[in-house]
Order: sequence, then C-alpha cells, then structure tokens
Amino acid sequence: MAGAYTVGLDVGGTKILGGVLDCQTGEIVCQVKAPSPAVGGDAVVAAVEETVARILNEMPGKIRDQIRGIGLGVAGQVDPTNGVLRAAPNLGGGVTNVPLAAPLLARFGLPVTLGNDVEVAAIGESRFGAGKDIPQFACVFVGTGIGGALMENGVRVRGATGSAGEIGHIMVRAGGRVCGCGQRGHLEAYASRTAIVAMLREAVEGGERSSIGPLLLDTTERVKSRPLSEAVAAGDPLVLNVMSQAGYFLGLGLASLINLWNPQRIVLGGGVIDRIDLLFNAAAEQARAAALAVPAREIEIVRAALGDNSGMVGAALLAEHLTPVRD
Repeated sequence: MAGAYTVGLDVGGTKILGGVLDCQTGEIVCQVKAPSPAVGGDAVVAAVEETVARILNEMPGKIRDQIRGIGLGVAGQVDPTNGVLRAAPNLGGGVTNVPLAAPLLARFGLPVTLGNDVEVAAIGESRFGAGKDIPQFACVFVGTGIGGALMENGVRVRGATGSAGEIGHIMVRAGGRVCGCGQRGHLEAYASRTAIVAMLREAVEGGERSSIGPLLLDTTERVKSRPLSEAVAAGDPLVLNVMSQAGYFLGLGLASLINLWNPQRIVLGGGVIDRIDLLFNAAAEQARAAALAVPAREIEIVRAALGDNSGMVGAALLAEHLTPVRD
C-alpha cells in the first residue's frame, strides 16, 4: 500500500541497525547493519548517511518510490524540532550538537525525524511488541549505556525537557563510579555493558582470572555481548560474579522506577539482556525484593518482543506520518 514504507535507523554505541518497515504490518522488508563510528560528529553523520544509502540502493524501485521519510533513534539526547543530536556520551567517542536531519534531507530528499534510541524502541514495542495493548509501561534497554522511556496509551511521557524515563541516571550509589555523563553513582556506571566490561577489566588487571581475560586486556577491541554470554554459559566465576552484581544494581534502578511511576509492565531489552538470562533474572528478582510490596507483586517484567529490532522498528514508525518532500 502506498505510503506504508519508511526508513528506520537505530544508531547505538556499537552498531547502526537500519531497514525499511511496512508501518501497517510491521514487516521489515530490508535490513542492514554497520559499525558505529569511533570518533567525532562528522563520522557519525557520514556513517548514518552511508547506511541510509545502502538501504535505498537495496530497495526495489516500487518500494523505494513509496518511502515517506527517515526516522532515527539515536543513543543520546536529541532535539527533534531542529533535527540535532544534542549530546551523546556513548556515541562517536562523545559528541555534542551534531546536525543529523539537514544533511540527510539534502542528500536523499526525504524528511527526517529524530528520537532517543530507547524512546523509539518503546514506540516499536508499543505498536508491534511487548507493549502492545498495555496502557502504561516502561522500556529499559541495557547496552553501551542504559536508556529508558515511559509510555502511556501509546504516547511517550516526555517530561519538561524531554528526558523523562532516563533510568540510567538514577543514583544507585552516592559518590560511586563515574558515569558516562560525568556524574558519579548512576545506574549506568554499574549495570551497562560498558560498566560490566570495565569492572571485569579492572579485576583481570588486578590479577583475577577469566576465560575472556585476553579479550578484556586488549583495550583496542570492544567487548560485546556474545563473549560475555559465552563466559556465563561456561561458568566463568569472575563473569558470573560481576554479572550478578550488575543485575543487583539494575534491580535497584527498576525498583525505584516501580515505586515512583507504578507501571503495569517493564520491558527490558538490549544485547546483554537478550543474551544473558542471569542478568535479566537477577534484575527482576532484586526489583521485586526492593520495591514496595503491592506494586512489586503486580509488576510484569518481560523481555522486549522485537529483540534487536525494537529501535529500528520504532525509528521507522517515527517517520510514518512525515510528508514527503520529493518533487
């Protein structure tokens, strides 16, 4: 059906996942993956542009001509009105004030809209995933950082400045580890994949043994979710211990969310959650133990139904009602 197709990109700290979505059915008709750039705002723009170009080049002409726009879900704080990435400590080595919409519009002649990466993941889960038909739910995604979004009747609760739901920056230990935002003691500094890897690396550098010790000591390589999950499956004592600690702190953050906002459901996603049952189970158990008794008993804690595609699907849905600007 004409007008049903949009491009969506999930721009994260380690990868860019993009594709074309049939917004009426939820079908992903094309999908590509690219590494996120290591350094600089210009590199972020270039990587996003090239990913969009790859997607459009792979599209059959009859679909490409029906694409209404481009939606971006970006790991950071965004200004959707002006199409600018305001701040992203976990992207491109830490970038600020990066214009994204204007260069994409100029190159591809398609309107562009931006959202935070977990905001758009929540939109995707609301329409086609674990939040469908759930009036009030929160999305929490664990990856390079920890992001959150609050959804009520299919609409994101944004707050006064658009940052409502940023659970990664809940304080879980006063004066504790330094977070990517520069503050201390935030949840992201204890339960993100970045934090987990940092704690493992510190332990190995201090003389503790691990099956992934050589990988941890090679600081030129990003440690992704797969080797962590393999180490957990192999019973690596150090990784099991650190992952349990991360689950404990994630559970504390979730408990605060439950007490403050009292959602019906929490949808957990991101690569570490998808791959590692230990983290998901430890977080859910601790959340119920630390939250107030009644909401703790009633809360539903589930995994994201769309998995890795949540952000891409939600980003594409952002562009669903954009007006094409082609001649």
